[in-house]
Amino acid sequence: MQVLGTTGRVARSARGSVLLVVGLAQGWRRARLPRPRSARELRRRNAELQADLDHARVSFDRAMSHINDLFWTVEVLPDGSLALDFLSTDASGVVGGNVPEGVDAAAVRARLGHPDDAEANAAFTAAIRAGKRAEVEERLIGFDGVTRWTWSRGKPRREGDRLFFDGVTTNITDRHELDEQREELLKRERQQVAMLEELHRARDDFIALAGHELRTPLTVIQGYAEHLLDDQTLTEEHRHQLEIVVRRAGLMSDLIDDLFDLAKLDSHVEPIEFDPVRLDDLVRDSVAVHEPAAWEAGNIIDLDLEAVIVLGERRRLRRMVDNVIDNAVRYSPSGGKITVGVMQEGDDALIQVADEGIGIPPEEIPHVFDRLIRGSNAIEARIPGTGLGLSSVQAIAEGHGGTALVSGAGPNGTVLTVRLPAAH
Repeated sequence: MQVLGTTGRVARSARGSVLLVVGLAQGWRRARLPRPRSARELRRRNAELQADLDHARVSFDRAMSHINDLFWTVEVLPDGSLALDFLSTDASGVVGGNVPEGVDAAAVRARLGHPDDAEANAAFTAAIRAGKRAEVEERLIGFDGVTRWTWSRGKPRREGDRLFFDGVTTNITDRHELDEQREELLKRERQQVAMLEELHRARDDFIALAGHELRTPLTVIQGYAEHLLDDQTLTEEHRHQLEIVVRRAGLMSDLIDDLFDLAKLDSHVEPIEFDPVRLDDLVRDSVAVHEPAAWEAGNIIDLDLEAVIVLGERRRLRRMVDNVIDNAVRYSPSGGKITVGVMQEGDDALIQVADEGIGIPPEEIPHVFDRLIRGSNAIEARIPGTGLGLSSVQAIAEGHGGTALVSGAGPNGTVLTVRLPAAH
């Protein structure tokens, strides 16, 4: 039995029936027609068959002309060569021109294949000859000299003792170009990350140097100022001026400590020493230090403390708590209330500090823990600050395996929650 190829031949079976291959949207279908009774009827039916075949071919070619993929069929001949049996209308999108009829498909692929993809091409051709499913991504240098990335795939089909391979080839040059652009962007991003890491190291080195150079004179200034305050002969004006010096020196010392802690936590050069710490006692001590400033501003601090133990470094945990409470006191208006709570929730220890201050604009909440970033409303209100307090809170909390979160913000205050693993 013969097969319908690119010429649309119709063949008769051994029993004399005619096989009609009609191309429809659902695929090729076969219709077995009854044996004609006369020569005239045979000629009429042959004419009808030819008309149907011509119409099917036109419809098929029209449909294929709207498809960018290249559909093809090769026959694996007994000597191992591959004879092109079918090729869709337009091959220019894949190989830059039409493939001549009757050529050895394997030879054409080998000639058009990119040298760097010769191994992949040979493996694909070998799979076709062996009657196996196969696919390959390779570059083809078209008849027009343009190199295109292609994706070919297909599966074998047998008709009697003849072996065919039906395949489709897609131009995937755009996808590969996008992949290359993505790789280039990733490469640039890695370079930028390396540059940022180098800048961070340089920043930490600068902070360490500047902090070392500033700490000694600040300690001297603060020590002498505190010593002078013990002089009973000081006038009220001189005493007020010395108190300002002591207070400002203390703020500068705290700022340097925050910078040092952030740099050390980032670089992990100084690991945290984990010891049992009574979190409620630590918070109570911190509140006692900040209460005079709160009372002076006309605010009250309400405590709700449960006995909770965490594992951590007391000095750093105390700095974390001081920064949280200091923020609440600083941003609370006169007559406000600050609520400080410590509790255990499951396996976690929670510190919650709520104030009735100016709050945080909702769009700025994602950036409250960024370094050197302060709320726009705090800047407008000319409230002093460095933008490092909450950064330090987050860094210390995360260094202890916990988190820090602003769970409520707006014009009526802020609620800040620090969650740490509780010790059992």
